[in-house]
Amino acid sequence: MEKVVSKKSFLKYYGHLSYLLIFSLLIFTFIMIIYLEDKSKQLNIHIMPILGFLFLFFSLWLAFKYAQTAYTIKITRQTISFNSKTYFITDIEKLKLSGKHGGTEGAAIYFKDNTVKYIYDDMYSNTAELKKFLLSVTNPNNIEPVKEKIINTNYNIGSVSFKNFFIFSVRGGFLCLLLVMLLIGLIQANPLFNIVSYILFSVLVVALHIPLFYYFEISNNRLIVKNHILFTRKRTYNLDEISKISFEHTYGFPEALQIVTKDYNSKKYFAAGLYDSTWASLKETVEDLNINVED
Repeated sequence: MEKVVSKKSFLKYYGHLSYLLIFSLLIFTFIMIIYLEDKSKQLNIHIMPILGFLFLFFSLWLAFKYAQTAYTIKITRQTISFNSKTYFITDIEKLKLSGKHGGTEGAAIYFKDNTVKYIYDDMYSNTAELKKFLLSVTNPNNIEPVKEKIINTNYNIGSVSFKNFFIFSVRGGFLCLLLVMLLIGLIQANPLFNIVSYILFSVLVVALHIPLFYYFEISNNRLIVKNHILFTRKRTYNLDEISKISFEHTYGFPEALQIVTKDYNSKKYFAAGLYDSTWASLKETVEDLNINVED
């Protein structure tokens, strides 16, 4: 292989951007519908359009800042490019393949001119390929070794579930409130078009929230990831294949668990339904199992 070019992740990158944009537009539309349908203006809600535009502007700003962090990366055996800026591989002073940078998991590349560039795991579908190729062409003396730990398989915790009733969380409560309001609108809607619109709107709202409500189980030396809404979805990791677990917060999104495996693959699971005490318990358990942890 002579070169590797980054590929933006459809689900992680475009999915995050789409969620921010679509959800903000839905809320803005919902606010404007309430305002426009109050023909008598008895509710005295003239400030609602201003609040709607402020919310929309803030969401667009978050999406713009998020998109700015995603370079187009091209790595050859001699050079590495970030958009139009190109460096020689020999200009790399230090390479750190794993770590949190600005609160997000990824690789950090330190160049001799004191420039630092990041390859964020969430941005690309071929992050592992980028890291492995970069590892193969970089001077081994400039690579910061990844800490390896032996998993404590003798730590007997049986089967433990880290979950809460997600409807009692802030985002879960907001989702339920929104669905109740939509249900009221559906009951009051007479024309067939309005009924279909309310149903489609409700389905879209639920679909947008599916990636936000994961929870976790640890059983028989395995970490199992499940989803509150899409209860058939499940992902299982053997503990000895996990390199690191990172507790993260992304702008505009709830707390998440990033799981990094020893082959440099990683995946982030948002868990908006977990309470702070549950997060603390999960972190303590992972540390007791002797797995690398980052806040």
